[in-house]
Amino acid sequence: DRFIRLAKERYGRIDVLINNAGYGMRATVEETPVDDFQGMLQVNLMGTFHGIQAVLPIMKQQKSGHIINVSSVGGKRAMPQSGAYSATKFAVNGLSEALRVELKAYGIRVSTVMPASTATEFFAVAGKKTGKPAKPAGPLQSSETVARAIRSCIEHPRSEVLPLRATRLLVIANAVMPGLLDRLVRRYMTMHCSPLSPGKSIPVPRASGASLRGGQFCIHLLQYAQEFPATTFGIGIEG
Repeated sequence: DRFIRLAKERYGRIDVLINNAGYGMRATVEETPVDDFQGMLQVNLMGTFHGIQAVLPIMKQQKSGHIINVSSVGGKRAMPQSGAYSATKFAVNGLSEALRVELKAYGIRVSTVMPASTATEFFAVAGKKTGKPAKPAGPLQSSETVARAIRSCIEHPRSEVLPLRATRLLVIANAVMPGLLDRLVRRYMTMHCSPLSPGKSIPVPRASGASLRGGQFCIHLLQYAQEFPATTFGIGIEG
């Protein structure tokens, strides 16, 4: 609330709020400790919820605004050993869908950005508690790619944004033939994402030109913010 209030006092209005905080954990649903799941819910879902509630009175009063919730393609199709994380992102997607309709009459736009695996410290953190090295499933995109997608969404608002185009096919396939996709996912995960031997270090994936999402990713957004002086970026560290 204080962050939102200070932004309003400085700029006189708030045009954009970006909810980006989040982290994950590599574990089956059965293995996921209740406390860890609650922690993910607090950050990934409730952090987004609190940000929205804090900014809505201002945006309603000015009869304009844009809320961008950074979710994940995992909020459209869950992967094995990321069920708890995906559940929080499915919730963010549902929250965004409801908001889009609720706020349309007030001139407030709501967008959901759903990145695929991104080259950040996310995977090292995701495997840290269980000791299961987390590896990206599928193509790896850079944090700059995600930042550019968010900037584009600010300039040309859309309801949903999938920065990696290939993931659109995944979303469609999951809606049309989920059973077949289950089998394909299981085969892919077995071939490409099998756990490393215990005790080995957890690799941090990299993509060409990539940077850490919790650090330089935020810097990319702040650089773009200079072009939108009345914009508030709700920055959180993913990982």
